[in-house]
Amino acid sequence: MTARRTAGIPARTGPMTPPDGVSRDGHAAPVRLDPAITGALAHLTIADIARLSRTATEPELLERAWSLAGTLVRDAGLGSRARCCRLEIAGAAGVYVRYFLPPVSWTLVGSEVEIDDGRLDLVWATEGAVLYDELKLTAGHGLPTGEGPTRRQAARYSVHGSATYGERFAGVRLVLLGAPRHSQLIGPGAALQRLIDTPFWFALGRTAKEATR
Repeated sequence: MTARRTAGIPARTGPMTPPDGVSRDGHAAPVRLDPAITGALAHLTIADIARLSRTATEPELLERAWSLAGTLVRDAGLGSRARCCRLEIAGAAGVYVRYFLPPVSWTLVGSEVEIDDGRLDLVWATEGAVLYDELKLTAGHGLPTGEGPTRRQAARYSVHGSATYGERFAGVRLVLLGAPRHSQLIGPGAALQRLIDTPFWFALGRTAKEATR
């Protein structure tokens, strides 16, 4: 059959290209987020609530995470991806608060701390211990039992921690925000443990460690 023509308008012979945000079957297309952007904004949000955590309650921290995530995605100009990105960032921050945030007896030493061979996402200290946190937004960044790049990175940080803090250094927490119970602790000498089996799994909620005003 010959394609019909309208005067002055060429007939379309190929498939139509749907507008942005719509799939070929007419449904909304899935929003694709850039993991690098989402991860960077999640790190900023978690560092912010970590700084506030000594004087704020859990609901206040979650509210702050939602508010800050909104500001960050707006400033990043993410357009149609902004809402999904905000949900992912705030969700990751909520996971950190519920499972990994140390009790108020711990002090945040710093965030994005530069060292010779990398950058530490978070550094926590208490009277008897120091922890490094390496944040991973997705479960796909789980630490393999073999010698992968994440394992080598954590091992380098562990060597740095031991050299800097001696016996006080407890290890590097590999914080898997997408699969918290699979998070791991890389201790001095790069010894590997499931974080949930160590004293540094803080999944007790804030009720037992509410910040005092």
